[in-house]
Amino acid sequence: MKDFQALMQSGIQHLDNGSLEQAVACFMAVLEAHPNYDDAMQLLGLARFRQGDAAEGERLMREAVRLNPQNIRARNNLACMLRDLGRVQESSEAFQALYLLTPEDPKVCTNLAIALNDLGHAADAMRFSTEALALAPHWAHAHQVHGLVLKNQGELDNALASMSRALEIEPGNSECASNLSSILIEREEYEEAENAARKALELAPDRADAHHNLGIALARQFLETEAIAHLERALALDPRNAKAYCDLAATVNDLGELGRAMTLYQHALEIDPKLPIARFGLSILELTHGDFANGWINYEARKTARELHVRPRVSLAPPWKGENLQGKRLLLYGEQGYGDMLQFVRFVPKLLEAGARIDLDLPPELIPLVRESRWPVEFVSRVEAEYESYDYEAALLSIPLALQLQLQDLPLAAAYLKSNQNKRDYWQDKLGSRRRPRIGLCWAGSATHKNDHNRSIAAEQFSRLCQGVAADFVSLQKDAYASELEDFAANGIDLLDWSGEFFNFSETAALIDCLDLVVTVDTVIAHLAAGLGRRTWALIPYVPDWRWLERREDSPWYPSMRLFRQPGLGDWDSVVDQVASELDAFASKFNS
Repeated sequence: MKDFQALMQSGIQHLDNGSLEQAVACFMAVLEAHPNYDDAMQLLGLARFRQGDAAEGERLMREAVRLNPQNIRARNNLACMLRDLGRVQESSEAFQALYLLTPEDPKVCTNLAIALNDLGHAADAMRFSTEALALAPHWAHAHQVHGLVLKNQGELDNALASMSRALEIEPGNSECASNLSSILIEREEYEEAENAARKALELAPDRADAHHNLGIALARQFLETEAIAHLERALALDPRNAKAYCDLAATVNDLGELGRAMTLYQHALEIDPKLPIARFGLSILELTHGDFANGWINYEARKTARELHVRPRVSLAPPWKGENLQGKRLLLYGEQGYGDMLQFVRFVPKLLEAGARIDLDLPPELIPLVRESRWPVEFVSRVEAEYESYDYEAALLSIPLALQLQLQDLPLAAAYLKSNQNKRDYWQDKLGSRRRPRIGLCWAGSATHKNDHNRSIAAEQFSRLCQGVAADFVSLQKDAYASELEDFAANGIDLLDWSGEFFNFSETAALIDCLDLVVTVDTVIAHLAAGLGRRTWALIPYVPDWRWLERREDSPWYPSMRLFRQPGLGDWDSVVDQVASELDAFASKFNS
């Protein structure tokens, strides 16, 4: 008996110290004498698992549970093994079985909450994390798990409070500090997220998730070089982290390394073929390269990639995937930005030609404009659509996939948007008699767009392209700051600004139809002007949006558009100089 106890204690000590071969020898010696000893069996299973023999470790652990169904440690270790193996559903079931034996164990409650959280069972995860807190209100891990569950449900204020409380209880907990960083990233508080991640790394320099979070926080502050170093370190420590590959891919993509970004996304998908953000990231690169066949398929991942915050819609009908539309009622709805909707509404005539009866759900700001095209469609709100019956529904940006659209199929129509005649007459009166070419200008997109720092140009810099050009310049910039208009004036540009009258896109379209040229950055104005068939010059950043493809000066989407691309990252000066020269030539030819 004494030797038996000594072997068990020795095995446990070796297991704790990481001396796995010695631990295995001790537990096997015990089992030779006591073949049905469940505790020795489960400890041997744990040692085998840590040696990398997952199958044998699981087998031994299940045998221990079979020998003694009341063995709490064996059941807990089995559930943890299954979680570590990525078998989340089985892990959840194992923790639930354990919970029935020990309903008042906060550790079991937290483990069950984590498993349910990973499965997306938000309400159940919240129940068990709350129960763990009630059982152990001063336990840091309970607050930590509760914070993660709250984060997953988007309750970021409460998640921040829970994770902060966990750190108050246990200030030296590097895992809590790293998790705090991840919550702050979700809150878009990137400096604070950086500080939390650095704190985690002070406590544990080789913490892979902390390097990962720090990399994200730095990338969001446009500190790409340092971000890449930390993301690469995270992958060196945890080479199976598919999400880290995606974040590294997005960061190198921002630097223009598109080939490397594609390789990284592909590697992420080798690890986790179902990861939506990896498939979406790959789709953007495929579409940029003109690979529409694969790009449209993978682009559908935008609907399930949590990081993109695409608001899910309750389906009102089966998705249209290219079926015969003759006599069928189809609900089309807009998504993403105004520019996306204006670009893809071009497919409405093609679907009407196929025999569809279309209800169109668009934001109110777009409806007066689209109505001018006189398409035989009904405009409905989402609430109104819920009371109707449809054969199919489709997001506008999913139409290319259903049509199996290829690059050579574009543009479909040179000018598919129309403006209102009465509104054009109004703007013509305001503009007066034409003495010189009329040129519309737009230098900035929405400040909330994730890529706005790359695509927008400071008014002072943009205004230089107008200097010395014999033309009348009209602002198409909605909500321009007074200081921006002053920048134009300081450069000697008399900029006509009636943007306060742009009540919707129909007003803006009518003004654009009175102009001879629109010069704009990559924003909704580019799609509006080119969709009207007006001559449009678009200034494109070095890393372009996918729709502008690569290295082209024209756009297959818009025959009236010309692209002016940055020759290097952040180099707007070269673009402004080129456009200024071309603009001067355009005005001179117009005036001659």
